[in-house]
Amino acid sequence: MADIKGKAPQESGSKSVPTSQGLNCLVAKGTRIEGQFAAAEDTRIDGEIKGEVKCERKLVTGESSHIEGKIWAAEAVFMGSITGDIVVSGSVQLTSSAVITGTLSAKTLSVDEGAQLNGAFKIA
Repeated sequence: MADIKGKAPQESGSKSVPTSQGLNCLVAKGTRIEGQFAAAEDTRIDGEIKGEVKCERKLVTGESSHIEGKIWAAEAVFMGSITGDIVVSGSVQLTSSAVITGTLSAKTLSVDEGAQLNGAFKIA
């Protein structure tokens, strides 16, 4: 498999935010997907998805990402815009650029100053 080159991790508060380095699946900025999207490995989305997103491992949405639809993931870091319900079995980090509209269900939640959650949060 080809090596995906990325920028060095960005700092968001005191936590390091993953980039495309080391990921097995990348949806690049400018890419638009309509329908169901599923990944068995760590995934970063910088493009647009309209439909369901299922990630069996860690899901990272970049600042330029926009997702409309329900999301399921094991862990997640959200930096972009999401409209739809989100179910994460583990931890979720909302960075300062995240805008979430819908219900977010997770085991734990970390929110950076400036992040927006327009909806509800449920501890699962």
